[in-house]
Amino acid sequence: MKKLQVALLSLILSTGFVSSSHAAIASIATLGGAYGVGLKYALVGLGWVYAGKSFESSSKKLGLIGVVTGAILLDDKSEKITFSNIGIEDAKKAGLTISEMIAYNSEIEEINMVFDEVVSIIAKQPSEKIAVNVWEEYQEALSADAFTALKKLVK
Repeated sequence: MKKLQVALLSLILSTGFVSSSHAAIASIATLGGAYGVGLKYALVGLGWVYAGKSFESSSKKLGLIGVVTGAILLDDKSEKITFSNIGIEDAKKAGLTISEMIAYNSEIEEINMVFDEVVSIIAKQPSEKIAVNVWEEYQEALSADAFTALKKLVK
């Protein structure tokens, strides 16, 4: 059933068009609430093939982009996905340690730059193998705590 849901959602999202961030949020919420938000952003950012596969994978290195409510914002002007600082409540919900939350919040600009670079590379060559390789390469640009926090936030 899970595979069917992922496949169906992937099909819907890969053919859908969103004209503004408000419409994006509304359409995502309609599809499945907060989990749907994360899944849609992951599919848009990384390509639906990789994202759908990563949610089925048992590897902790896959599925690195998604959402915890409040951790990702959609810029109103450019409709660009960006990560934002998180508070203690969101950190607790995601299972972050204090050091991971501090590292994540202090490296938020670096996280967004790495995310933009990864998305631009994957957009040119959308494949699961390339996505995994790019994330493995770019994780070195972040501290271990910040990258661990990012992985926990997007699960």
